[in-house]
Amino acid sequence: MLDFSQEGVEGFRNRFFIAAVILGLFFLLVIMRLFSLQIISGKEFWLFSSEHTVKEIRYPAPRGVIFDRNHLPLVQSRPSFELVMIRQHVKDFERVKKTLHDLLGVSPALMDSKWQEVKQQAAFYPITLVSDLALEQVARIRTAQSIQIENSDDPDLRGIDVIPTPLRDYPLVVANFLGYLKEISQKELEDYQTTQPGRYDMGDLVGAAGLEHRWEGYLKGEDGTHQRVVDAVGREILTSEMAAYVQDREPRPGANLILSIDSRLQSVAEQGFGDKKGALVAIDVKTGGILAMVSRPTYNPRALEGMNGAQWQQLINNPDKLFLNRTIQGAYPPGSTYKIITAIAGLEEHVMTPEEKITCPGGLNFGGRFFHCWNSRGHGAVSLVTAIAQSCDTYFYTIGIRLGVDRLAKYANILGLGKPTGVDLDGERGGMIPTSEWKQRVFKTPWQPGENLSIAIGQGYDTVTPIGNALVIAQVASGKILKPHLVDRIEDINGHPLFENEQGATEDLPISPETLKWVREGLRQVVAAPGGTAHRHFTTEFSMAGKTGTAQVVSAEGKSQGIHDAGDHALFVVYSSVEDPQIAISVVVEHGGHGGVVAAPIAKAVIAKYMELQKTKNAE
Repeated sequence: MLDFSQEGVEGFRNRFFIAAVILGLFFLLVIMRLFSLQIISGKEFWLFSSEHTVKEIRYPAPRGVIFDRNHLPLVQSRPSFELVMIRQHVKDFERVKKTLHDLLGVSPALMDSKWQEVKQQAAFYPITLVSDLALEQVARIRTAQSIQIENSDDPDLRGIDVIPTPLRDYPLVVANFLGYLKEISQKELEDYQTTQPGRYDMGDLVGAAGLEHRWEGYLKGEDGTHQRVVDAVGREILTSEMAAYVQDREPRPGANLILSIDSRLQSVAEQGFGDKKGALVAIDVKTGGILAMVSRPTYNPRALEGMNGAQWQQLINNPDKLFLNRTIQGAYPPGSTYKIITAIAGLEEHVMTPEEKITCPGGLNFGGRFFHCWNSRGHGAVSLVTAIAQSCDTYFYTIGIRLGVDRLAKYANILGLGKPTGVDLDGERGGMIPTSEWKQRVFKTPWQPGENLSIAIGQGYDTVTPIGNALVIAQVASGKILKPHLVDRIEDINGHPLFENEQGATEDLPISPETLKWVREGLRQVVAAPGGTAHRHFTTEFSMAGKTGTAQVVSAEGKSQGIHDAGDHALFVVYSSVEDPQIAISVVVEHGGHGGVVAAPIAKAVIAKYMELQKTKNAE
């Protein structure tokens, strides 16, 4: 029943008014939208009609520069150009394939392979066809792109573009620790999209080893984009009217790494090896910063660019193991350099005194077997300092018997052996320091007393890495607990610090100063005393303290049975100067023979260069 009362009529009028207002606002919004589309933005939509499209090209950002401690570039980006294909804009693939073959000699087989690859990606995604184009090749492409397509014989480069892509350059040294770049894999892309969404795309180059990999998050920059207007035949068209509607975003370079490495020392160390295989690590005794790091043989990152699958496999399967960073992944018997550990353990566990003399007649009978000393004529009665200086095996056999494997392992672990040092590189190995529990667990047999003799002189199950050995000698020199590192700091492109490594060590080694005093004296006499195993490298210009080592690759028994190899490994650990330790070095030369003959000269050359640089620095 209708309500014609005054109140009912008034309520109807109110509802009618509200409905009219809502309807009016709706039509007003429609009119405003039509005005915007047809009047305000009409020109833009006309410009980008079916005759014109916007093509967005992604410009990779330059990666950060890797500098040495003196701010000299070890790795930097150089300008280059890539030829890419974008399926979305390809109108006639067969004609594009013929054009690129005629212009640049691009293989039709490669084009077919890339076409199948591009079909697996989004239509707008660029696929790289040719990397590092020469400027003359870029000019050919640009010229051909400017030609109007009128018949089937004209060049067709629709969907083909040239984009600037920074590549890595190595102006000073090439070293394993720097690493190299490779194209991102699907698995890596998925991982990065989870941790850093939107920052990576297929085709990106990412760090695959060394510092390039470890510090990828800092080195990677922010890519830019460049929009282009192209007509129906793929020609770039940009009038003053169109310029207002395209947007560019400039790429932002990645952060820079400043290393503790001194490229001048690195160069001397590299030259010292020549064609020899092996490794060297030089550490700043005050800070733990790595001054030089050599792994030989190595690969050349420049040669990796553009390699096909077969070439990669050949390189990876090279028997010289070019991708093995021997400084952190090479596990070597320490040989007589391990006698430093045995000496420290013997003094700390009070199984002998520094003055106690042990007679060496050329070896030691134990368990019905004669263990030879390297000096078959014997060293006579020797105390600790002389035993270290002359590397008397018999002396250390005796100390090893008194200590046993577990007490030896205890002090090896205190000095950092048997575990990774924590250097800022991925893939570090820790070496092997055996214990009685380890042997029972792995071999299901108990530790034998006779094995203590081999362990005490660095043979048997013991293995160490060159960086582990360098850490031992650096800590013995300083008396402090050190953590090796390569990166001193990271800066953005404006020089603002993003990360800084702690400089210097504050915690003392849990080894008595008295023990370190005696061991250091023995190490000094290795070089300074006439009977020392490295005395031939004695110099009055600077003092050194170190330990030579010769690590058997094949046992004496094996050699007696006719099993031979290219020779024992040569090792040397050293620090300088004796009075004020500044630099510590570990060297191993694979199959080099005696450490004092082959490894020591390399270390001495690096120390000589270091002292020369220090003298120049102090004179300034």
